Amino acid sequence: MNYVIYFLTLIDQTIIGVFLYSQLLPLKTRFALPCVTWFGLYSLSFTLFHFLGDYAPPSAVQMILCMLYQTAVMLFFEGNAFMRFCTAAVFIILCGAAELMTVGILCLIFRMPVTEFYIFQNENHIVAVGRIYAVDVILFMTFVFFLLLRYRRIREEYYVRDILIVLSFDCVHMIYLYLYYTDPDNSLSEVNNIIQFGMQTMLIFMLFHQFYSGREVRRLEQAKQSLELMQKNREREVDYYKAAEEKYTEISMIRHDLVNHLTAVEALARQPDGKADARELLEEIKRRTHAISVPNTDDINSAGGQYAKDTDI
Repeated sequence: MNYVIYFLTLIDQTIIGVFLYSQLLPLKTRFALPCVTWFGLYSLSFTLFHFLGDYAPPSAVQMILCMLYQTAVMLFFEGNAFMRFCTAAVFIILCGAAELMTVGILCLIFRMPVTEFYIFQNENHIVAVGRIYAVDVILFMTFVFFLLLRYRRIREEYYVRDILIVLSFDCVHMIYLYLYYTDPDNSLSEVNNIIQFGMQTMLIFMLFHQFYSGREVRRLEQAKQSLELMQKNREREVDYYKAAEEKYTEISMIRHDLVNHLTAVEALARQPDGKADARELLEEIKRRTHAISVPNTDDINSAGGQYAKDTDI
């Protein structure tokens, strides 16, 4: 049964680790691909060492293999080698710190001194509870670390709120586990621990699904607003150009009339008694000329500038 808990723990740690990496470094592929690679490498190693038994390599060699696995996982992320190494090292350090914190919580749950904890660490129920609690602690420390590191650089609206929601549910679950395991009437059997761990795994899946779904929904809403704004600006441009076309047609008609009037003025001016009529016709031409309103080309430029400003989201 502990093997089942180990693989469930590995799934949860994989999701949390890839999340941290993807927030600190650009991800080249889909989120699931580095998760599958991480889980596959560690599962293969664990299965192989289990079958080797006493012939398995020492712990130091296994730690080196784990570092190599992290190197393979980091190939799915962008950035130079130093940044990748630092990011992987940060998660390993967070896991180590989470383990120490988990030891303290287990000592409180099972009412044992810290100095005597490792004497009872081979107890199956203590190991199972420790792995269950370790996932919650790793999740909590990962999100807190990310917030402290990138808080001032986070400009996306509601991003911090989404992280705090995940942290809140994680804290509630840790309190629930503490109350559950400190109750002497609750069973600490392997089946019970697997049920608890299965519920925790589903909770983590739901939290991360909600986290990414919320971001995707807001991204789609922003894209929709941008498209609506673009549509409104284009409708304003179409209305303006329609008005300009109508004005151009009107000016063309007036121009045609002015040509006819000027021809009439020229004919009247040649007649001895037509000067008064010619002068009156010229005054009429002036009045009609002053009444013409030509569209201002600055309006087109300002409309284009406003369109570019509004669509820059």
